[in-house]
Amino acid sequence: MGSPRSIFQTCVPRTDVLAGTTKDEQFAADLAQVIKGTAPDEYQVPSTFFSHSYPTRGMRELLKAVCKRISGQGGEVSSVLRLETQFGGGKTHGLIAVVHAVRGAEGVGNIGDFVDPSLTEREGSGGRVRWRKQ
Repeated sequence: MGSPRSIFQTCVPRTDVLAGTTKDEQFAADLAQVIKGTAPDEYQVPSTFFSHSYPTRGMRELLKAVCKRISGQGGEVSSVLRLETQFGGGKTHGLIAVVHAVRGAEGVGNIGDFVDPSLTEREGSGGRVRWRKQ
């Protein structure tokens, strides 16, 4: 059995990181900007956001709880959720994922890695979103 590979052998930075074009503000997620539609593409575009995100257990559980409650498929969870993590623990990232999921996660090819795709389906009703009840 050989020695484990180093992080430099197993992890390859994204092209923008290697090119030095990444800006610090790209890493400062702002939930309000996502809701208003003014966030950088890294956060605003659902397919980009999810392609750069890892489906942690916490994020998957958050998305499942919120989407099940909103879709009418489950109400086991309180209508108020308390997200408890330390600074940098992913609270804002999780909430941005929720915004994209409840808006339908349009164009996200890997949504199934994060939440059951049937929980993100929606249909329009007079310009408003109406969740399907199964």
